Amino acid sequence: MSMEQDHFRAMNTEIDVALMEGRPEDEVQSLHEIRNWFVFVEGRFSRFLPESELSRLNASRGFPVRVSSVMLEVLSHAVEYKRLTKGIYEPCILRALEYAGYDRSFETIENYGGFGLPQSAMLEAPSYRSLERSWTTYPIFNLARLSRGTSLDLGGLVKGWSVDRIVSWLMVGGIEAGQVNAGGDLKVWGWGQNDRPAWEVDIPAPWTSRGQKKPDILATAQLKQGAAATSGTTKRRWKTPSGVMHHLIDPRTGFPADSDVMQCTVLGASVADAEIVAKTICILGSKEGEAWAKEAFPGYDALLVTADKSVRFVHGKGSNVCWKEAR
Repeated sequence: MSMEQDHFRAMNTEIDVALMEGRPEDEVQSLHEIRNWFVFVEGRFSRFLPESELSRLNASRGFPVRVSSVMLEVLSHAVEYKRLTKGIYEPCILRALEYAGYDRSFETIENYGGFGLPQSAMLEAPSYRSLERSWTTYPIFNLARLSRGTSLDLGGLVKGWSVDRIVSWLMVGGIEAGQVNAGGDLKVWGWGQNDRPAWEVDIPAPWTSRGQKKPDILATAQLKQGAAATSGTTKRRWKTPSGVMHHLIDPRTGFPADSDVMQCTVLGASVADAEIVAKTICILGSKEGEAWAKEAFPGYDALLVTADKSVRFVHGKGSNVCWKEAR
């Protein structure tokens, strides 16, 4: 079986691709198109690029702005996820992230020794009331308008959505099997059939250090077709005079979430769904988060790691994911 692979960096994360069972020339062309897609998405949705479409929308000061069809599509998903999570998924948290010190790319923060401090001394502390601001879209005119004072961060949703989108395109294009992994948000298809084994997804422990050559593995999931996403509070962390901060903002407080969940990995049909479910569980905590997930996304599996380093499996209704716990 031939396999074409690629590795590159985009959207501030590492992206790995493996394609099988198409014609070799088609696979190579597809690898180029995948790179182009992620570069395109970054140019549209990065809050760190001043010329991006999202930055332009965030700077609109309450006035309508002409936006692309993909921006309208993502904003539509954001509305639905906000509804499904009862407001725990809240894209209007950019000012809260900036106040916590995440006003530059995480790469830049790491280059400064992991010390995050807002570059603007004019930033005000976030409040729940400020996070309730939202947006309106006018699809027939390709317009969007943020309420005055609203700034969006669509990063996690966009990463999952972009993987879902490119995999759909690859499948329609005749690539029979493959995997696309954007920083741990991944989708696989076409495995477990035609003599192809299921794709194995290792779940690393949240306490694995960056310099550690071989990460501690909590469990391995065997996927024939589906998606996985991981969220947590231990990777994107930085130091401030007020203490250690992380990037998962609880919209109920406007500050980094303080729950018993260190990390959550979710498996299901959609990467975007899995990303939102994992993040919501991390914010809500193990008890409330598990109860919510079973109601809102009953077919999705989850692996939770709590602050006392205990590991809990949540099996989705009708799930066919095979888990192998590390020994």
